[in-house]
Amino acid sequence: MSKRATQWATAVSLAVLVTVLVMQAYKQYVRVEEVCVAFVQHLNLHWGEWGTVDSHTRLARAKDYSDYFSLLLKHPRIKHDISMPYWSLKYFEERAPDALEKLKKLVERGQVRIIDESWSPAVLPLHRLLIQEELLSINKHATSSYFNTRIEGVFLQESAAGEATPYILSSLRYSWTCLFQFGEYPSLLVGPDGSTVLNIAPAINTYKWYSPRNTPEEMRLMILRAAEKLKDFYSPLPPLIVISGDFEAALPSHTGVSLEVIDEAFTLLERDPRIRVVTVEEYLEEYGEALLAKVEEVRCRTSTWADEGSMIIWAADPFDIKILSVLLKAEEAREDAELLIALAEEHGVRVADLVKEFKEALPLLYEATGSDGEGWRPTCIFRSYILSLAAEALRRFESIARASLSRLAEKLGGERCTGECFLIFNQLLVRRSEWVELPVRVFPCRAVLANGTYAPCTASEEGVLV
Repeated sequence: MSKRATQWATAVSLAVLVTVLVMQAYKQYVRVEEVCVAFVQHLNLHWGEWGTVDSHTRLARAKDYSDYFSLLLKHPRIKHDISMPYWSLKYFEERAPDALEKLKKLVERGQVRIIDESWSPAVLPLHRLLIQEELLSINKHATSSYFNTRIEGVFLQESAAGEATPYILSSLRYSWTCLFQFGEYPSLLVGPDGSTVLNIAPAINTYKWYSPRNTPEEMRLMILRAAEKLKDFYSPLPPLIVISGDFEAALPSHTGVSLEVIDEAFTLLERDPRIRVVTVEEYLEEYGEALLAKVEEVRCRTSTWADEGSMIIWAADPFDIKILSVLLKAEEAREDAELLIALAEEHGVRVADLVKEFKEALPLLYEATGSDGEGWRPTCIFRSYILSLAAEALRRFESIARASLSRLAEKLGGERCTGECFLIFNQLLVRRSEWVELPVRVFPCRAVLANGTYAPCTASEEGVLV
């Protein structure tokens, strides 16, 4: 009996010792001298006015915004970079003015900065590329005036789409530009025009951090574990961990996360002496030059585009480029179809069936660009799905545009035509000829442009060429 008791005691002692050693090892694993955390998220106020989300859901989210801003007011050390609304503040001004008033207080005391994040080329929705620049410019001015603040720098997220990046980089007028979640370590991304972007990596996606399954302690440990992995790379600088993604992940009506859990997580972050909450801009102002020097010294570890040399890579994913290319073509075809249907109706051409087809095709494009109100879809997960939606939208809009123009040509291109018969459109950024079949003419004609002016053109089997 004594021998068995001794064996049990020894076993228990060993178990306790193993447990203690495991706990010490775990504490050592998450021990970081200091870590900086930045919150960079989308504030999707623009979905208050359009999309497929019903009014009841929009109002529920508006209340969640108000409650979440109350939490931020309660936690002054938690700082946010919040993307400016892409459309207008009208809906929230009318339905949830208290949310905007709280946000205004957060901005006034420097806890929240409003940034212009709408240059993002490969995180859908592609607002900057698919809507008028003037609208965003007007809205940026209105947002700046409403909150009495300067709209801060541009931050690109996820992977940069190669076709858009050169234009984007050459157009920026900000001191710092950052690209999140493009690689394991910070790097410099260089475009064909020589412009550079500093890539701050990695980032914790908002949906993972604000997951309803996470406890406040798990949310804190996620940050410390990420910092531990980057400690050696950043040393002697404190690692920067970015909470990056869709702001609505923090809303109960969107993901089911509890605001009480977020409240407790914020409290843990504020009480942890190792964690400092900053904006990305604040981190770069303090450590940016040292980080740039460090990045330039690092040799490439893994890269699609460069296996040797300093960590300077051209950020372009072929699949992202394909998605972007098809989306832009689909948007051009949508505008063509819309203009042609309107002109056909003006000339008394029956296009009721095409109007119906147009309305049925619109949701495909809205879903592909993420502008249907359902939120951000990471291209790394939904790439094939997004591409299939965009391709189908493109096919339908092209078919509608061809049918509309053919009916116009059939009505206006008969014997009564006097040389002013063809309607062409060059409103979009890309100048192109129409490819639909029209009556062939061997003599020059005049084309009526969408703005009402005339331009010389030549009709051919391919269509009307400007």
